[in-house]
Amino acid sequence: MTTPQQNKDLFAILMICFGYFGYSLSDALTKWVITDISAPQVTVITHGIAVILLLGLILGRHGIKGFKVTQIKLHSLRTLCILPMPFLVLHALEYLPLTEFYSVIFMTPLMLIIASFIFLKEPFERTKVTMTCIGFLGVLIVIQGQFAQQWIGFLYTFLAVICATGQTIILRKMRPETSRLAFAFYPSLAMIIVYMPFALTSYTLPTDFQWIILMGIGLCALCGQIGCIIGYQSASTTSTVTSFHYTQMIWGIALGYLIFEHIPSTSTFIGAVLIIYAGLHVALFTREATETT
Repeated sequence: MTTPQQNKDLFAILMICFGYFGYSLSDALTKWVITDISAPQVTVITHGIAVILLLGLILGRHGIKGFKVTQIKLHSLRTLCILPMPFLVLHALEYLPLTEFYSVIFMTPLMLIIASFIFLKEPFERTKVTMTCIGFLGVLIVIQGQFAQQWIGFLYTFLAVICATGQTIILRKMRPETSRLAFAFYPSLAMIIVYMPFALTSYTLPTDFQWIILMGIGLCALCGQIGCIIGYQSASTTSTVTSFHYTQMIWGIALGYLIFEHIPSTSTFIGAVLIIYAGLHVALFTREATETT
C-alpha cells in the first residue's frame, strides 16, 4: 500500500516529466526561429505571452491575493539566477544541435545532487561521487572533437547548467505561496523588463508563421515552468525527481530528427548513455537509502 508521501512523489514525477516535455518543445521551436529573430526579442515576446496567460490564471483562481509573496529575498535571488538563462540557452542553440545541447544540460541533475547535499543537507554517499564522475566523463565524450569548433555553444550551455542548478536549489528551500504560479509570474515579468531594451534595438517584424511559433514557445515554456515548479516543490527529496530530467534526451533526439533531420553521432549516444546511467543510479541509490532509514 502506498503512503501519502509516495503518492505525492509520484505526482511530483509526473509533473516533472510534463514540465521537461514542455521545455523540450520550447527548445525545438526556439531553434527553428532563433536564426531569424534575435534572442532578446524571442525572450520578450515569449515571456510576454507567459505573463498574459499567468495573469489570467492567477486572477481567475486566487484573485489579487495570488500575486502576494512572502519570501521576497529568495524570490529575488532565484530571479537573478533565472535572468541569464534565456540568453545562455538561446545562444547555445544557435551553435549546438539539440542532442549535443541536451547531453551537456544533463549535467544539471548531477550538479543538483551535489548542491542539495551542500545547501539542503540531503544525503550524499561515495556512490554519488563515483556516478558524478561517470556523468562528467559522459559530457567529455559528447564534446570531444567538437569543442574547438563549437566551444562557445558548450560554454553557454555550461553556464546555463550553473544557473539552473542555483534556481532549483533556491526553489527547494522556498515555501509554497498563495499561488504557485507566482513562482513563474515574477521571473517572466523580470525577463520582459531586463531584455526589452535589447529587443527594441534589434527588433524584426515576425511573419505570421513566426508569430505562431513564438506563441507556441511561450505556451510550452510556461508549461515547463509550472510542471517543474510543482514537481520540485512537491518531491520529498531532490533526487526523487531530478533523474527524470533525462526524459529530455528522448524528446531531444525525436524532435531533432523530425524537425531538423539531425542524426546524433556515436560519441553523443555513448556520452548520453553514461550521463543518464549516472543520474539514474544516483537517484535510485538515494531513494533506497531513504526508504531503509
